[in-house]
Amino acid sequence: AGEVQPFAPRDGDVALATIDGRGGVDVVVERPLGRGRVVVSGALDGWRWRDDGFDRFWTDTVVRLARTSGPPAAVRPLPAGVGRD
Repeated sequence: AGEVQPFAPRDGDVALATIDGRGGVDVVVERPLGRGRVVVSGALDGWRWRDDGFDRFWTDTVVRLARTSGPPAAVRPLPAGVGRD
């Protein structure tokens, strides 16, 4: 990808994709957030380079995260105007 936002490593990070031509810079990372995990992509223009590997990577990543997630969260909407400043 031409436009890349690299990530500074943090405890618990798992690098899912790196750019070797830039010294192994992590551009897609999975990191802990609250009681779960989040995947963040710094390949800002990655969609331009789509191929079979791109689709397979994101499909596999989403499936793996869904399989390892906890139970669904209960969400209850608030009435209009409640909780807004």
